[in-house]
Amino acid sequence: MNEKMRLCDIENLFENIREIIVFIETSRYKNRRFRLFLGNGDRLNFHVPNESIAHLLGVNTNYLISTGRFNSTNSFELLKELTLNPYRINKLENEHHIDYNLLFSQYVVDKVKSFRQNIKLDITEIQFICKYDSNRVHFTGELSEKFDYIIVKKYSDGKIGILSIVKNDGLYVPMSNQIYDDIDSAKDTLEKYLKYQEITIVNGINSYNIETDYDTTANLNIKTKSEKITYMKEYKNIFNYSIDLSGDYQHAIGVLKRNKDSQDENNDIINNIINSISSGKLIDTEITEDENLIRIINSYNDHLTNSIVDKNVSKKYTNILKELEFFKSECEKLKLENNNLSIENNSLTDEINRLTDENNDHLDKEKKILKILKPEN
Repeated sequence: MNEKMRLCDIENLFENIREIIVFIETSRYKNRRFRLFLGNGDRLNFHVPNESIAHLLGVNTNYLISTGRFNSTNSFELLKELTLNPYRINKLENEHHIDYNLLFSQYVVDKVKSFRQNIKLDITEIQFICKYDSNRVHFTGELSEKFDYIIVKKYSDGKIGILSIVKNDGLYVPMSNQIYDDIDSAKDTLEKYLKYQEITIVNGINSYNIETDYDTTANLNIKTKSEKITYMKEYKNIFNYSIDLSGDYQHAIGVLKRNKDSQDENNDIINNIINSISSGKLIDTEITEDENLIRIINSYNDHLTNSIVDKNVSKKYTNILKELEFFKSECEKLKLENNNLSIENNSLTDEINRLTDENNDHLDKEKKILKILKPEN
């Protein structure tokens, strides 16, 4: 590191890391999942496993394990063990058992400070996402990174966040967490990452939890989407990338086609309405499901009937139709009730006839018994 970290620096750093650990554990952040819908048609499933935390904070837990002075071998548990006793770590460093330059990234303070904001996926903060292809870098002679996608964010305070992700067991996980004060300070890094690459926008993010019912989706509105595309075009020549919005374009074409089909259907209905108005005929609202057209039809039907019926009639045609439908419904209910009563009545009649026959049979048997008991002289 550029400057030797004092005990107070270690104490402050570890306190901030412990706050992150508490947040990760109490929120059970490892159970959160994010689906990203990209403008190039790709869909990414993203999450932040506990094993990624130490690396994202700029703490080299593999180095700690190599010292042989810690009990834990799990990255997240080792991070917890490390931060429990800053005095011990400071003593180990003073005795040259630990080298801070090997333990911490030179940007560890900034990484810790920006961690919670940078792992959060807020669709309004994400300016664009780069689909990183290492083959595009090889032909330039430069070293490529091991990223699959690079998420570039712009925060309300002007800072630039960069979150690089890789695929692991079917899910994308963060591999690198970087923060810059502004676009100028991030320029060299962005140029290195984005040169000859393809970038796109994030159209939507579905956030859910694998242990609870929490499930919500955020989508870009047209205004925000336009602003982000303008931002991408503004820096296109500076960072020498290409823009891929093929998936978004294909979706837009589909929407336009559905709208055109719907418009063509409505045109036929509108022509039907116009012909009915021209001939002074009532219009059946069943010809459409469009609520706006139904309102127009109802208004016309009311106007037409009001002009030809007694002015003393206060009810509108549409209200009369509603009442008629209500009475029809009530009539059907009464018919059903009457039918049920008829069935019940027939059943009772059958039962009465059965009981009558049974009673007559008993009477006949009784007469025969009496005749036996009291024979005629």
